[in-house]
Amino acid sequence: MKIILFALILCTVSAWVTYLPKDIDNKPPWCEICIDLAKKLKEALNGGEELKEVAHKFCNEKIPLLLIEACHKNVDNYWEKVIESLEVSFEQKNYFISI
Repeated sequence: MKIILFALILCTVSAWVTYLPKDIDNKPPWCEICIDLAKKLKEALNGGEELKEVAHKFCNEKIPLLLIEACHKNVDNYWEKVIESLEVSFEQKNYFISI
């Protein structure tokens, strides 16, 4: 669950740019980006990759050019809190998100 929350933090920046209010019947285009990021973070966790590197790579590849810097700042600013949350989650439960 914490990985999804972190993905949503990063995707929020993109959401403000890409969301089209008139397209209410369909999910916003950034939903797929957020789900993709959550999957990549989960795979990185299971594969031993550095989650922070995966998050920064996401910023470079998926976020609109004008917002890349803000995305990188969000990764750096929230990283410690995300890791603390993940550690607490692992201590409390013996499972992780299933996507």
